[in-house]
Amino acid sequence: MAVLSNTDRAVLRLLRPLPPRVFTYLIHLWLFREPPSFRRPLTFTERIHVKKLFNRDPLLTVTADKYAVREYVARRVGAEFLTELFAVVDDPADLDFDKLPASFVMKATHGNEANIIVRDKQTLDWAAAVATMQGWLQTNWYWFNKEWSYRHIPPRIVVEELLDENGNSPTDYKFFVFSGKVRLVQVDVERFTRHQRNLFDENWRSLAVASRFPRPDTIPCMPLRFTEMKAIAERLAQELEFARVDLYQCGDRIVFGEITHYPDGGSVVYQPREFDRALGDVWGYGRPLPDHFFESI
Repeated sequence: MAVLSNTDRAVLRLLRPLPPRVFTYLIHLWLFREPPSFRRPLTFTERIHVKKLFNRDPLLTVTADKYAVREYVARRVGAEFLTELFAVVDDPADLDFDKLPASFVMKATHGNEANIIVRDKQTLDWAAAVATMQGWLQTNWYWFNKEWSYRHIPPRIVVEELLDENGNSPTDYKFFVFSGKVRLVQVDVERFTRHQRNLFDENWRSLAVASRFPRPDTIPCMPLRFTEMKAIAERLAQELEFARVDLYQCGDRIVFGEITHYPDGGSVVYQPREFDRALGDVWGYGRPLPDHFFESI
């Protein structure tokens, strides 16, 4: 899940032992101050909940697995869009520290927000890092937010190329693909320092909509290979009713990040609130986003 308040996190911990449907209902009620409908979902958030609770497509597990998805990406669009893979292990104690490059990122294959970014391995406390990763391997991320795609992923550690732009993480382009077509693009910048977020439609029209993090003062420019990035996202999500495909443009490279099935765990309260319903209509009925959500020209 994305960043929540301390109170929200306390409520989340309190409700976790409950059955998935009850847990999801009460978390939604707490965050949105209104009950969700699972029988007739209308909003984007309600549709995320329904997908979590009832969609058992095995492809969800494959594409959520940060190691298994690599073969899927290579088959669908080509291995040239993947980061370089340095190692995959069942136990981080098996990693040979001396053979790792100067910079890299270590990730748990079976969860989210479980990564260690290493810009200079000489400054890394290796023993502490191994202990942290071993803790990840004892954790099943399904139980945090009842996100089914994580439940049966084999716990492993991957060590991959660190994407870097002048010492910073590259801009993160998140393509929301509905029935095989990109309809929304979320752009996240300065994710590890001063996180900011913009939303655009598939034609790079800026939306006057806030989504958890503040909107930057200056609207980001369209990436040079935007049309190609959209096509890649659509090919990767072609077999899925909905998925978010994360890509980066690093220099002249397009690089795959991940495929997410339940963005932010269904916890984002959009502002204005009615955008949630409009995005639900995109998902359910293929309707365009209404003009009044776009920035005035």
